[in-house]
Amino acid sequence: MFKRKIFVLFMIFSCAMSFAQSDLQPLATVKVTSPETITLKQLKVRVDVYEKQSGQKLTPAQRKEVLDGLISEKLLEQAANKAKVVVTDTEVNQYFLESIRQITGQAMTEQEFSKFVKEQTKMSLDDFMRQQTGLSLSEYKASAKSTLTVQRYIATLKQKEFQSASVSDKEIRSYYDINKAQMVQPDYVKIFALEVPKGQNAAAAKTKIAEYQANLKSKKTTVDELNARFRDNPDIGYRSGLQIIPKSPLSAQQLGVTQEEFLTLFERKLGEVSDVTEFSDRFQIFIVLERESTKMLGLSDLVQPDSTMTVYEYIRGMLQQQKQMQIFTEAMKDISEQYRKPEYFDMKKSGAELDKLLSW
Repeated sequence: MFKRKIFVLFMIFSCAMSFAQSDLQPLATVKVTSPETITLKQLKVRVDVYEKQSGQKLTPAQRKEVLDGLISEKLLEQAANKAKVVVTDTEVNQYFLESIRQITGQAMTEQEFSKFVKEQTKMSLDDFMRQQTGLSLSEYKASAKSTLTVQRYIATLKQKEFQSASVSDKEIRSYYDINKAQMVQPDYVKIFALEVPKGQNAAAAKTKIAEYQANLKSKKTTVDELNARFRDNPDIGYRSGLQIIPKSPLSAQQLGVTQEEFLTLFERKLGEVSDVTEFSDRFQIFIVLERESTKMLGLSDLVQPDSTMTVYEYIRGMLQQQKQMQIFTEAMKDISEQYRKPEYFDMKKSGAELDKLLSW
């Protein structure tokens, strides 16, 4: 019986090893600067990301397209490295923080975003990144560095084309006329929020924010004074800021409140100081400063309250970006094709053998 158990365990171990070896099978090698292998495992990670985004399983033919894209990326990345294009870790971190701002609508440090994720999802930042992208935080940053390097490389090669991608007044007005129904500013409120961290003494933090609350109510201090004090010069972690909050389910989700709680924001009296709200790591108060109703935006209107960009400027920038993206995409394809030669690229699997590997 003991020998039988050993045999079964050996068989299980052997199967696990065969699966691991299968995932490590090389599909292609890129060698513009130095040999770099693209494995089946790398392809599976990328396919998993696309399947999560689309909500459906990719066919073997679609997986082959993903593999082709991976090969192009590696060719372009090595071509950029050959051209001595450099992207620093600081630039990668700035890119990541900008991604955070777009997701949350707030400027956050990586540490603050990690806390935000923990509060909202009960997950670590690494686990959250894996769930959303299929990559750990370090892997995501490495991928971002690769992307930014390729973008800088192509921008350098196609600088004149990018600069000449102008947009005419007629194009801007035509786009506005066709999409006028979408040019709507939703109901929104503008709030001032102040947060005091609990730190090592939650009772003292609660006393402190109650003091600020009382001073605001009695007019001993103003929103502008508090915001100037804490916005750009945080005092032991205190945070303050002015925020535009549109009326939408996404806004409620970002604030971490129910829709019913969220809607009370739009019913509060202007200038009324809120009660103190307790979170796991901090206390918060807020004041609704402005409230506006939905309206149709014209070309000369601001895209967002408190911004300086008009709808006209926004459309011009967006159309220009579309033209530049077309130039970028065509350049990526052209450069990739230039390097799809035996001295730079070697396909390890093809035909029926590749089709079988893509049918997992």
